[in-house]
Amino acid sequence: EHVQSSVGICKVLSGASNEEILRVVDICTLVAVEEGQCLFEQNSEGAEFGIVMTGYLGVHYNRRRVSTLIRGQVFCDLGLIQQLPNTQIRGATFTAAVRSFVILIPYGRFMEVIKGMHHKHEAMLKSFLGQSDLIGRENWSQYGNLPKAVEICFM
Repeated sequence: EHVQSSVGICKVLSGASNEEILRVVDICTLVAVEEGQCLFEQNSEGAEFGIVMTGYLGVHYNRRRVSTLIRGQVFCDLGLIQQLPNTQIRGATFTAAVRSFVILIPYGRFMEVIKGMHHKHEAMLKSFLGQSDLIGRENWSQYGNLPKAVEICFM
């Protein structure tokens, strides 16, 4: 259950050629986040989403801890449903609970790589986004119809 999001990303890439996978790896950045260090601040602007590789990230909304992200969980993926996924205002603060490593992936470059792949990968990405942890967050109703928003990012 905790690795559902990263499994979703793996499904997006299932059947991809080695060259396609290397294109995705090429746009990833591995970042070490020390215990107590803030990775992203709520209401700051960002242009990437992340995957927790090791450690734990505390998620704080209005300075109150609301969740903990563990290995395999994807975060800040809301920017993938924007029509122009270049930047996104962070909805929470993400701070390392212990020394952690995360992979950061730029929204725009990720979408370019996915769009350059066969259409089945786009369909799997739509499926992943429709089931990602975006659904169920109490404040996401402001983004309207999620399936419609997911469809927009492929226009």
